[in-house]
Amino acid sequence: MLINRSGFRLFAEYDLGDALSAQLKKAVNEISQKEIDCENSKSFIESYLKEITIERLILDSEAVTARMEKAMIPAEYFPGTFMTDRGNSYEKPIAVFSVPFTGDKQLFNSRPSTFMMWSEEVAIEGNNLVFEIIVFSEDADKIKVERDGIISKINQQLVNINNQVDAYNASLPKNITDIVNAECKKRSSESDLLSKLNS
Repeated sequence: MLINRSGFRLFAEYDLGDALSAQLKKAVNEISQKEIDCENSKSFIESYLKEITIERLILDSEAVTARMEKAMIPAEYFPGTFMTDRGNSYEKPIAVFSVPFTGDKQLFNSRPSTFMMWSEEVAIEGNNLVFEIIVFSEDADKIKVERDGIISKINQQLVNINNQVDAYNASLPKNITDIVNAECKKRSSESDLLSKLNS
């Protein structure tokens, strides 16, 4: 849940498998528009693979940091043990956690083919994934348990995402080589036909 900042729900925007398939289809069109030395296509393939290989997403869970902010919290967010009036808001502290990450941040929006029925509202600030926990109790251990639970679930989902990304990346050399070879064959046929038409 986010109170003090806008963000998005993790792993909920698009299907990862569909996105990876779409990227491969896009490669067919992109390669057809590029200059290719078909006699030395290996260097082109190596360069293009660097462009489209997806960097797996890794959280640095050991480097998580916290800061405190204040916010007006709607009464309906409070546990039943608090005396609140529905429709009102009350000031409470918020623990804001930042977790550094490396990799393609777009993957935070993706839903892998194997996934948990769980999400969390987060924000991205620089190279940090940020989430908030409302402090209803001064018990630091209780807040840490909630924090660690959120990070653990994110990491579980990232295992599924990275497995799918790794499989996709592993398939790219053959797929791109096949696309380039098909494009070169097509260009050669067109060149031969043009040569015959001009003879």
